[in-house]
Amino acid sequence: MNQLISFLVILIMISILSVFLKYSIGVLKNRTQINQLFILSFIFFGFGILSDLIRILEIIFLGTINENIDKIVFILKVFLYFFGTSTIIYIMQILSRQSGHHTKKDTAISTSYYILNPFISILNSYTFIKTNINEYGFYFFQINPFVFLLTLAILSPLFAYVFFKVKVLKSEIKSELTRKQVDVCITAFILIEINCTTILIFYSLFNNSIYILITNLLILLTSTYVFTFSLFRKYPDFLNAVSTYYSIRSIYIIGGKGVIIYEYDFQKESLKDPLSTRELLLGGFLYIIDSGLVTLFDAKEDIKSINIGNMNLIFTHGKYVFGLLLTTDYTFVMARKLNNFVEKFENNYKNILENWSGEITEYNSEIIQNWIDEFFR
Repeated sequence: MNQLISFLVILIMISILSVFLKYSIGVLKNRTQINQLFILSFIFFGFGILSDLIRILEIIFLGTINENIDKIVFILKVFLYFFGTSTIIYIMQILSRQSGHHTKKDTAISTSYYILNPFISILNSYTFIKTNINEYGFYFFQINPFVFLLTLAILSPLFAYVFFKVKVLKSEIKSELTRKQVDVCITAFILIEINCTTILIFYSLFNNSIYILITNLLILLTSTYVFTFSLFRKYPDFLNAVSTYYSIRSIYIIGGKGVIIYEYDFQKESLKDPLSTRELLLGGFLYIIDSGLVTLFDAKEDIKSINIGNMNLIFTHGKYVFGLLLTTDYTFVMARKLNNFVEKFENNYKNILENWSGEITEYNSEIIQNWIDEFFR
């Protein structure tokens, strides 16, 4: 039995570390705020899982474990579990704000949880219990079941809030692929949350049965491989797609002499800030172009970006026009989409662009809007 358990543990550890490495490389390439928070939550939840796996191997191969150190690790695991949950709440807040759905009620709910979180963590950390040692030498420190039920009762409104926000955010996503990526991402984090909850409470509920341990390891292994296959093989760009979907503020197609052929603002009316979007663009960037201080059409790079305050201007050069994307974050996925969008625009309007009179009425706004939805929504 110990051989089976040690095999499963080592396999899971390799899988988790592989996912973490792949995940981290993606974050380093595209350091958006959401990406960084995703990896932080992964670390918080992952610590609890990996620490349990390591202690299982210690018991199997060394036959014992330092109980004092074990207690300290358990307390840290509990704190990080609740901080991981806080990170997910914070991600939801950012996405809600970017999408224009953030309200004062949202702030009140999240602030209440941030205030309660330290007290909940301390309460669960200092009321823990120790299971009996089963026939294979395994024991676990566990959250007190009654305190855990109290915690669930306190946090249930928060879980309802998150569910509602996810439903609202998903309702605005037009792309079927992006919706699937969001679904997979949500499923992955639900599985991680379930696994973390299991190792904190379930062993005490089932009298530390060895079969519960094996079942939990099999679920964790399955979750890890589902996570790996779905997110990194089937949807390799899921992280960027999810983290940047609502960070796009506006898009512009600009012709010769800084003439705006088409523009679209992705923000809701309540979120529009003229000082950070159109006025900033027209008053600054286009002035530079028109003054001849920079010559974008002579630039050698296909994609460029510049940062202005908390905004990023991503632009790509075509033969006749260039596209400009105003975002709160920069990723190569957005740059690639913008490049493909401009390419499609020029291919479809090549004849007009070659001898363009300067009249923007020559372009079909409905068709262009459909392309915007195709590439960015």
